Amino acid sequence: YDCTGIEFAPSSIVIAGQKSSLDKVTQLELGCNISNAREDVEAELSIEEALQQAYGDEYILVDEIDRVSAKAVIERMESKEITILTSSIEVRNLAENLDVVFDDVTKNLKVVAVPQVLNTITSATLNPYIDCAEYEKPGTYFTVIRTREAEERVKLTTIQIEIIEKDVAAQQEVTEES
Repeated sequence: YDCTGIEFAPSSIVIAGQKSSLDKVTQLELGCNISNAREDVEAELSIEEALQQAYGDEYILVDEIDRVSAKAVIERMESKEITILTSSIEVRNLAENLDVVFDDVTKNLKVVAVPQVLNTITSATLNPYIDCAEYEKPGTYFTVIRTREAEERVKLTTIQIEIIEKDVAAQQEVTEES
């Protein structure tokens, strides 16, 4: 489940305090626990308590309305597998004299999101990459495919790669073309 929106009213309040410090107040954060929520969460929150916690006695509430009605919109997440070509995986932070060979032509990534977000995610929008900063010499390694999507949306997928020296890579290409 994911929080896909927050609705609240009123959206602004009137406070009083020292003129020199009033311009510093642009927003007031009010918290509501939505952990493990499986449906919308509604709450009435005290503006005065939030003002007191954030600023002490520096400001007072002038509005007659002293509570915020808030609603956290909770939606069930769904998942799908997206197949990417390993040739579309960007290789980052690899030494100039090294190259990467992938163990498979394609790889499936599991994506989890609310339906309206899930429908917008494709192999083209994922922009997958691997970070090879820790691989300084040739060898076979396991690394995680990362994407531009938020980490919580794309399940970590491990892929086997082979790091080879570039002149070996060029020889392999010539052999494959023959």
